[in-house]
Amino acid sequence: MRTAEIAGAGLAGLALAAGLGGRGLRVFVHEAGEVLRTGGGGLYISRDGLWALDQLGQGEAFRQRSFAPGGFETWINGDLHRAHENWPSH
Repeated sequence: MRTAEIAGAGLAGLALAAGLGGRGLRVFVHEAGEVLRTGGGGLYISRDGLWALDQLGQGEAFRQRSFAPGGFETWINGDLHRAHENWPSH
């Protein structure tokens, strides 16, 4: 059986592990941190990102647990720099 070693258990590393594992590889994920984080900030996924999730077999699960944003704001060092409304989504 072919194996893959992945450095980092963040979003990209775990997505890669899921994709390779789903294709029959034995996958080992290595994380330098002492604990895995289970939460984070908001995440915007573009159409290309949704396509990638579909290829990993996770697109529908993502869509069931997400929502289309009505807009978003860009904040830098506590100052509002830009507000976007009616942002296009999937």
